[in-house]
Amino acid sequence: MLSPQHMRVLRQIYERLTSSGIHWVITGSTGFALQGIPIFPRDIDIQSDLAGVYAIEQLFSAYSTHSVALHEREFTRSYKGKLIIDGIEVEIMGELQKRGESGEWEAITPLDEDKHIVPLEEMHLPVFTLEYEIEAYHILRRHTKAQMIQDFVRSRQKLSAEDQTIRIRTVVPDDAEPYLNFARQIDQETTFMMLEPGERTSTVEDFRANFTHLQEDPTQAVLLVAEHNQRLIGCLGATRGGPRRMAHSATIFIGILASYTGKGIGTQLFIGAENWARSQHLHRLTLDVMTPNTAGITLYSKRGFLREGILKDAYYVNGEFVDAYTMAKILD
Repeated sequence: MLSPQHMRVLRQIYERLTSSGIHWVITGSTGFALQGIPIFPRDIDIQSDLAGVYAIEQLFSAYSTHSVALHEREFTRSYKGKLIIDGIEVEIMGELQKRGESGEWEAITPLDEDKHIVPLEEMHLPVFTLEYEIEAYHILRRHTKAQMIQDFVRSRQKLSAEDQTIRIRTVVPDDAEPYLNFARQIDQETTFMMLEPGERTSTVEDFRANFTHLQEDPTQAVLLVAEHNQRLIGCLGATRGGPRRMAHSATIFIGILASYTGKGIGTQLFIGAENWARSQHLHRLTLDVMTPNTAGITLYSKRGFLREGILKDAYYVNGEFVDAYTMAKILD
């Protein structure tokens, strides 16, 4: 999920590099976002060959903050420099090598070998395939990040060709009316949500104001929506604790239309929520789930949530009291 600021900088990079003859590929979180992973990039990583990284530095010399030089870490070494373009940090790398399990430096992989093109707003952006990124992050011993990418890939594999167009994104003010329609429908479809049919009093204007605030300040809460054929079919909200002693934690709710359950959409929404939480340096995610909601409990458990207790008679549904589990996940 790329901000307008990110998009402006990407366009500047694309326009200069496309006609330059330089071999280049977008990698890291921006590359993930371009391939549909619900993630919140803070920077842009560009990988090239040795000649390319110096050529990129020259093309963007007015934005250079760290000159290209050889950097070696425990598991990688490369010629690396940094730019700041319109407030976005851009890291440029050349001749990247990874240290294998044997402890030896692996051969440099040609950039074109694991590259594919993502079309976006009349641009054709080169990125590394997600399969390549999974392997690379395992080599770097960043197994949590590799698992996140793998979970996303597997969730997409569940989708039919028609459903491949489902995408996860943050809500925007223009979603106010579609979101209200979605919320009213899900109130009718399930008893596992908070509100009964007809109980919802928020208006389109209320949602528009709320979504505008979320867009202006993404640090305290996020609302992700799943969209298919210009229709909202799922959502996940996460709200950070207000007091300082709870600001490390966020509470989650999720809802998906019945006709779209079992397609991996819940997994993708949770990946987005966890990526947002990590971008805000949160440590804990919590949720409540009614005990009869076995499908929900299965999803939350697969995402690493553990039961912490039972809330007796937490809800009153169709004339009966219903218990709920409180569940939580501690982020790495």
